[in-house]
Amino acid sequence: MKLLLIILLITFVALWLVNMILGRIWGFYEPFEWSSGGKSNFVSELAMLVFFSSCLLGMALNSELLPICFTFAVPAWLIGFMSQERARKRFQLKESELYEANKKEHPGIFDSLPPENLDDFDDEIFDLYDAGIATYLGTISRGDLQILISRFELDGEQGPNDIFVFYEMVELAKETGISDELEALLYQALEKRDALYLRWLPQLSSLNSQREADCDSVGSI
Repeated sequence: MKLLLIILLITFVALWLVNMILGRIWGFYEPFEWSSGGKSNFVSELAMLVFFSSCLLGMALNSELLPICFTFAVPAWLIGFMSQERARKRFQLKESELYEANKKEHPGIFDSLPPENLDDFDDEIFDLYDAGIATYLGTISRGDLQILISRFELDGEQGPNDIFVFYEMVELAKETGISDELEALLYQALEKRDALYLRWLPQLSSLNSQREADCDSVGSI
């Protein structure tokens, strides 16, 4: 059993190093994506290698070298954790800068809260944005929008606007009948991002009319 674990450990270390070093040299390297945002770098991957290797070695040798393995594993975990935090902060800063830059391309769109009641508008076609980075995605039909709202509001944490969507959720929406056009649009957007914050808005003329009506109703009070 010990021999098998040691063989697995050697194989694991070899494959990890191939991806880390040769992958960078030959161009097939793929960094790990942290769940909190950002990607791994050489230091964090080396720390993860030391951590996992120490844990596996401790399992293989039982208690014989466990204190030594623990001595290597803990600092490696701390280094990996700090690297992840730095990657998260860099990712958030980049997202914030991208949002502010893109926001300038759509004046007035992201300066106020989005509408929440689809029934306030008679439009059959709406504009669709990724509110996470303030980019225009395309248009969405009223039918597709109703499907998204009704499907994902059932999750409890979703509202009728700024709908959080990731790859697997598109599969769920597909099962409930969204059009092929919307499916293709979402998959195309998700090729560049892990998740989207879908914000629907009536096309500009309808939005301006609604805002004027709101102002008139407030002024008459």
